[in-house]
Amino acid sequence: MVGVVNTYLNGDNQRGRDLTPTGKEGSGSGPAFLAFIKNELIPYINKTYPSSGSSILWGHSLGGMFVLYALCKEPQLFDAYIAADPSLWWDNGYMLKLADSSIGKLKTIKSLLITGRTGSPWHEMRIDSLEMLLTKKAPPTLQWKALSSHLHRPIPYWFPFHLLK
Repeated sequence: MVGVVNTYLNGDNQRGRDLTPTGKEGSGSGPAFLAFIKNELIPYINKTYPSSGSSILWGHSLGGMFVLYALCKEPQLFDAYIAADPSLWWDNGYMLKLADSSIGKLKTIKSLLITGRTGSPWHEMRIDSLEMLLTKKAPPTLQWKALSSHLHRPIPYWFPFHLLK
């Protein structure tokens, strides 16, 4: 398991910079972060540590949106993708538009697991829209499932525990 720690610049968490695929002033560096993972981090891990070659990308909130961005842009990088309460509202639903144009093109078998909060947050985060899109457009090569939980902040702790049970 490899974790990438959030960086801080002048006391400000840089999640918004690193995990967002679009944006202005302090956000939108998701493409550069994905390139770093692809071109530097994964090769370093595989060269330096014992690895089976199997990999899963997991992220929460903006990180969950980044997971979906990676699936759409570089689907070959990981075997499975887990998006916990992804921020699909970002940039007027940019990720939903990207998923709509790319999800049907997946050629190899991939797994996608999505979780979000029950009730109105499921709608506010636009997970319901992603679920409808996947129902209509996911190819047979994409095995996917959506699960609901209760609160946003505990999801990073609840979700992995729930999966491992």
